Amino acid sequence: MDPRKVTTFIKLAAAIVDKAASVEQALEKTAAAVNAKIPTVVDVLIARGHILPTEKDAAATALANPLHALTILERIAGNPAPVPTLGSEEKTASAISGGSQVTGTRPKAWGNMERALGVT
Repeated sequence: MDPRKVTTFIKLAAAIVDKAASVEQALEKTAAAVNAKIPTVVDVLIARGHILPTEKDAAATALANPLHALTILERIAGNPAPVPTLGSEEKTASAISGGSQVTGTRPKAWGNMERALGVT
């Protein structure tokens, strides 16, 4: 076996390993940045009336999945919910029926997360 070919092979293998390590570091850095951004995005979704505050954890989980995050973005871009304002409230089902659950009103823009986010 030609020693030059062996040396070339070893150098190429080392370069591949180095490149793979740098790609892995870049992916980890990107994943950390995405995970750090999710709470802010969830807070904005709540503030804009796209989800209920009680759906915060489920929304964070959905946003961690790239396919779900793109689906959420697509649905919001196609049908933005208005920012709730005074006078734009509707009675909740519990308030209308006089049920024993929590009663009150909520902005019309709020809907359940499955409808608003398209995540089932």
